[in-house]
Amino acid sequence: MLVLDNIITLENGCDYAILDETEVENRKFYFAVKVDSNEEPLDEYEIFEEHTDSGDVYIDILEDGDLKKAITIDFTNNYLEAVAKDMEENE
Repeated sequence: MLVLDNIITLENGCDYAILDETEVENRKFYFAVKVDSNEEPLDEYEIFEEHTDSGDVYIDILEDGDLKKAITIDFTNNYLEAVAKDMEENE
């Protein structure tokens, strides 16, 4: 069962559950899945970048294709490490 304990709402009203986060060159990124009104995951995923402006924190969908590919590799590695750790613990 997927645990969705950190849900964000975008300005357009869409809700996303944060699945993972990573930091690259002092920039923070989030991998998220869109959820419905019952907080059930849909088949839509996004990578967001966090920005801070005058102490307020904002997130924007990452549009830079090359950076998105690089960040996706980080999230994939995080997932593979989590799966390997889970397999070791269940041996």
